[in-house]
Amino acid sequence: MCAYNVAPYIDRAIQSVLHQTYTDWELIISDDKSADETVAIVEKYLSDNRIKLYRHDSNVGYVANKNRAFSYATGALLTQLDADDTSTPDRIALQVAVFQNHPDIKICGSNYTIIDTEDRILESKSYNKDFLVTELALEYPFWYPGLMFRRELFTEFGNFSEYFNGIYGDDHFWAMRVNTRYPIYFIKKALYGYRINPHSLTNVLDKPRKLIAQDIIKELYRQLKETKTDWLSEGNETGMK
Repeated sequence: MCAYNVAPYIDRAIQSVLHQTYTDWELIISDDKSADETVAIVEKYLSDNRIKLYRHDSNVGYVANKNRAFSYATGALLTQLDADDTSTPDRIALQVAVFQNHPDIKICGSNYTIIDTEDRILESKSYNKDFLVTELALEYPFWYPGLMFRRELFTEFGNFSEYFNGIYGDDHFWAMRVNTRYPIYFIKKALYGYRINPHSLTNVLDKPRKLIAQDIIKELYRQLKETKTDWLSEGNETGMK
């Protein structure tokens, strides 16, 4: 859980982890030098030894913070919950069961709902059954932070690209790269609640590069689709510029 000035929401995010029916989890909260009450709220939960707080001396940005958070984790299966989002109580249990029942599966996502600041559902989709996502997509049926995956994928594909620091799309790009080699198991049930937060990274367009983030993803998608590789993975800075 990456945290930065999320005092109005992080309590609900932590509570949704505490209410999981699957209890053998570890919650890493990595605070990127919040200036509000975020840390004070988190500290109330540290008596639970499954919850660990890491605080940065300086603000490193969302993607770098996320990579640090994952580096602190010790589990064989990794996933994320943004500090302003929520999970249903059965989320971890249902995702873990996929890996237990399908040893060949490397990564698993789920359906999700879009919620407002008061937890009201704004949008949801329904599916008839679980299925495998075998083709790269510009619009996947899952929300990316809700992906659960085997730790070895970080060894194979590396961390989330800090090229995307300050914009968005790092997790979409990473998921596409994984999807070039492995199918993504999709759970039909909505397990993740993505909050439309007016102050979140994807909604505050204060940097020009954010305005073309989707165009960048589209171009990387085209390259991966046609060649199974891309300029960013190859370190082609000229091409990316």
